[in-house]
Amino acid sequence: MGSPTAGGKTGPMSGWLGIFLALGLCGFSLHRSWGQFEPVACVAMVLSVVMGWIVLIRESFSLDSLFKPSMSISILAVVASLALWFKPNVYHFLNLSGFEPIRLATFGATLALVALIQVVELLGKKRWAPLIYTATCLSILFAAGLVIGMVPRPAIDVHLFNTMAAQATLQFQNMYQLEYPDIYGGAYAFKPCFPYLPGTLLWSVPGWLWGDVRWGLWLFLGLSMLLVSQFKFKKAEILFLCPVIFYLIECSLVDLGLLPLFLAGLFSLKKERWILSGFMFGLAAGGKQYAFLPLVFSSIATFFLISRRAGATIFITGITTATVTVLPWLINAPEVFISSTFWGLLAVPPRADALTLFALVKYFGLGWSKWLGLFVGLGGLLGACFFLSRRVVGQSLVFRVSLASGCVYGIVFLFGSQAFGNYYFLVYLFFCIALLEALSPIPAETSPQAKLKTG
Repeated sequence: MGSPTAGGKTGPMSGWLGIFLALGLCGFSLHRSWGQFEPVACVAMVLSVVMGWIVLIRESFSLDSLFKPSMSISILAVVASLALWFKPNVYHFLNLSGFEPIRLATFGATLALVALIQVVELLGKKRWAPLIYTATCLSILFAAGLVIGMVPRPAIDVHLFNTMAAQATLQFQNMYQLEYPDIYGGAYAFKPCFPYLPGTLLWSVPGWLWGDVRWGLWLFLGLSMLLVSQFKFKKAEILFLCPVIFYLIECSLVDLGLLPLFLAGLFSLKKERWILSGFMFGLAAGGKQYAFLPLVFSSIATFFLISRRAGATIFITGITTATVTVLPWLINAPEVFISSTFWGLLAVPPRADALTLFALVKYFGLGWSKWLGLFVGLGGLLGACFFLSRRVVGQSLVFRVSLASGCVYGIVFLFGSQAFGNYYFLVYLFFCIALLEALSPIPAETSPQAKLKTG
């Protein structure tokens, strides 16, 4: 990692191994617990976020490297695939042992393809790698389709609510005014409602027309694979080896639907298409309450490092897009909309089954203040903004935004009242993109971002 005044080109960033460890710990935690509370998994997630912040602080000040590249990134791809395929976190609610041979055959084929990519690259036959990557993605999509077929009615309210919302929208009804059943019989302290923002209809409506709202997520997963291929990342397959990715498909969890929107926003950022980047991040912000962070971070980084006009363009475009996305429902029934999507969620008490520090201290019989999470989250947000505003040679906008997003999401979720596997999927996602971007070659072009990388 070069200093801010260093001349010439730098190689892959020296802090990549720190992100490697952060990503590995995050994946281990999700693999062990599905994002539900479990002491070891919670500690692993804490270490993952701490490692991410160590890298962020080091990169902010361009300190001497804490980590030196000493192993091939192939190791992570193989380890991630082993974690996923030998204990695939699917069929969480049902016993489907009759499908075991099909499942193991599909997962085994994908594992073989992942291993084959590593062998081909080590042998120098890199021209075969894209073909094998495509086969790997098709295998993952096939496995995801099996999940939908094998679990037609998952025992979770999210799937039911998304289905009802899609149906209501196609019938020109307001999904926030529907009466949603409490399938848990009052076991949780919340009133059943549609808690998501209208952007989720981007995938739930096409999926419902296809027969199941989850087919919309399946389609978005395929779009994400196409988008990642445009980045020209090495080892891009590790992004889709997240241990909970099939769990998200099975349960119709909306965070997976944010994946192609975030990827499109980051790719547009990489190509300096500021309006398109803001539009994609705005669509994501209109889909879930905490999805605004990449929009804010990309605007700040671009504002300070490229130009004020570019940063303002991203921010204004994103805010406008998010506002247009939610405005029809807000105007139609403002009280119901705000109650369902904001006040109702804030009123939910901390859950002891969540993968949070609250659950961990409760496990050990200790106390916890709900205000602590607010102050720590704000502190993390300010720290990330400081990192994004500093000009350090060797860091692209994609790396900066991804690392900052992963770190802040991690600290907010850990100190929050509830966070599960779908929340931490975003931490895995952004740490993974930061790692892949850190290992990417230096661009030869003389764009503003290329100057950031070469000084």
